[in-house]
Parts: sequence; structure tokens; C-alpha cells
Amino acid sequence: MAQLIKLLDYPSRYEADIYHYPSQYVLLKREHWEKIKGAWQSNNWEFTDEENNSQIQIEDLDPIKVNDFNEEEKSFLSKILSKVRKRKNIEPETLEQEESQIQEDNMSSILDIFKVANEYFSEDELKQKFLDELFDFQLKWASSIDLDQNEAGRKLRYDETLKYFLQSFPDNLLVMYRPVLYIGKAPIELEILIIGPIDTYCISVVKGDEHHVTIADKGNFWLQKVLKHEKKIVNPMFGLNRMGKLIRQIYLKNNIESTVHKILLTTNGFIDYQQPPKDVQIIDRRNYQQWHEGILKKSSPIKLRQIKAAKSVLALCEYTNHIDLMNEESEKE
Repeated sequence: MAQLIKLLDYPSRYEADIYHYPSQYVLLKREHWEKIKGAWQSNNWEFTDEENNSQIQIEDLDPIKVNDFNEEEKSFLSKILSKVRKRKNIEPETLEQEESQIQEDNMSSILDIFKVANEYFSEDELKQKFLDELFDFQLKWASSIDLDQNEAGRKLRYDETLKYFLQSFPDNLLVMYRPVLYIGKAPIELEILIIGPIDTYCISVVKGDEHHVTIADKGNFWLQKVLKHEKKIVNPMFGLNRMGKLIRQIYLKNNIESTVHKILLTTNGFIDYQQPPKDVQIIDRRNYQQWHEGILKKSSPIKLRQIKAAKSVLALCEYTNHIDLMNEESEKE
């Protein structure tokens, strides 16, 4: 299950320490899945270490450890952690203990919910239920507030697009869902940004009814047809091109090495684009399975450069760190 590191303009836990939370999430998820799986197998929901020693994992992905980094990366990571401790004026052991307790408290609700499970759950149903509960857990980490306080927050719990991107991709992908960046004079809301160990995916989703056909056009609107019905939708290429350009500029400014892909995606229909731009990949029902499996096969562990890439974008989600990339580009020209 991919990691949600930024949700709209809500304050995210990952912004506080992007070097720590990705690995902590993977370890917590594994630990609690093993407890739930073991309890389900034994029909004993006390969650004791002796009775729940299942090694079954949702994804075959090694948790991030310091050993995964080379010597140069270790040195850099040590400096970052040292700065965090000094800034908070907390001893390493105290910081680690407090952090561990916070993580455990946040995950405890998931374990409590599964105490009502019984032998009538199939393994697939158990796994899906766990992923659904983990989805709510991720919303808490990415928003740091009670989303039930307002209607917009409540809608996010039922956002199928958001849930799809988190539940359909592995742990080593970091997802930013409609993040708000402060660039220039106004905030800019992007669409979906997925940062992987090697590649970055800028994704614009074309939504529509099942088996819809979306016909691309150079104008402001595209035509979408379903049987005898048709409607106009806003040309998604405008937002996709802007997002791709901004991310490339941010990476260039911060010396980030990551291949940026622009993806126009629909999972339940077709996109009729006669001459798409060479730097845009069209994904619809005809090639979705192949594209999705290709991403799943990239099982590389989370990289330091991936964390740096995420940090460079997260930094611009705070108004006090805003920059004017457009003006900088004009000056160079």
C-alpha cells in the first residue's frame, strides 16, 4: 500500500520528518498485519507475541534500514537525524521512545477493530478490511487533524480515486494527492504526484462512466461519450503540462535525479488521442494492466534521492518557503 505523504493543503506528519516516517510506516504496517493474520489463523485476538508469529506479508518489500544506504548516504542521514534531535533539544533515546509510543497509539485502533473478526472472514476479505482501515490511518498521518470536522474532510474518506492510488501500489511509492504549492504570487494545486525510487509520475485522471470514450482536442474542452450520451470535460492536458513543468523545475533547482513521467490515466474507459505529445503516456483500458504490472515489478527499496525529491516538493507546500520559479526561468532566458 503506497504512502500518502501530502493531502491537499493539510499539515502532514511527513513534512515534520520525511527521513523517518516512510520506514516507520512500513514497519508498523507489517507488524500489525502479522498480528492480525496470526490472530485470525488462531482465532485468538489477544495479540501476544507468542501466539502471533505469522511471517505472511502484504507486499514483498524489505523495510527501510540504515543498512540500505551506502556510506555517503549513511553519513548524510546521520547528520539529518542529529539536526532533528538538536532542534528539539531531546536525547536520542527519549525522542525514539516518544516517537514509538505515538506510532503505536495511532495504529492501536486498527487492531481493536479486528477483534470482532471471526472464522467467517476469508483471507482476501481480511486483507481488504486491513487495507481499508489502513487507509483511514493514512488520512490521519497526512492531515494531522480530524477530517470529520468539515464536509470536505469527510468526502476524502470516500474518495475512490485517492483510495485507488494508495491501495493499488506498493509501499515504496510516496503519494502526494492534490498538493497545494506556493509558487509565485498564488497557491497552485497540482493533481496526483507519485514519487518512486527512480521515477516520478505526474498523473492526471480522466474520470467518466464505465466504458466511456474521451476524445482529445486542442481546445479548452474534450468530448466524452457513453452510448448515446455525451458531455464536455475540461482539457486535462493543461493541468498535466503545468504539473510536469513545475516538478522538473523544482528537481532542477534542487539537483534531484528522478525521471519525470506525465501520465494521462483512465481505468474504466478509453482515451482517443490521435497525436498525443511525445512526453505524455496515455493509459486506458487497453494498456492499463501492462502499465500497472510494470510499476509493481519495480520493487526497489526507498532511496535517499527519492526522499530528497519528496522533501523538495514538500518544502513548497509551506507558504513561508514559496519561490517564484516562473520569474527565475524568465530571467535565465
